[in-house]
Amino acid sequence: ELSRELPSSKSIMDAFGVPPADYPEGLQRAHNICRGLAWIGLGDTKSAEQLLRDNQQLQGGWDHPLTGMALLGLADIALERGKADEAEFAATEAALLFARLGR
Repeated sequence: ELSRELPSSKSIMDAFGVPPADYPEGLQRAHNICRGLAWIGLGDTKSAEQLLRDNQQLQGGWDHPLTGMALLGLADIALERGKADEAEFAATEAALLFARLGR
């Protein structure tokens, strides 16, 4: 629910428009995760969920440095929809990822 408390969600969304096609893959995915989190703040969980799910990993299945944030966003969406099991799974995956990364 943190993103709902940010008064700048609209300006964040303005800053994170569609990334240029010539961005490297990792930067495109990071950009899209930030867009997804901003969509949560604006109340568009459908768009947010799609961006967060589609941009969690790099090609080859590698985690992205912002994968944990995407998972926490998905947990937030699941809680909002009353899907506690999905929220718990996503939050646990995020915690494990952060622990592996030493964050």
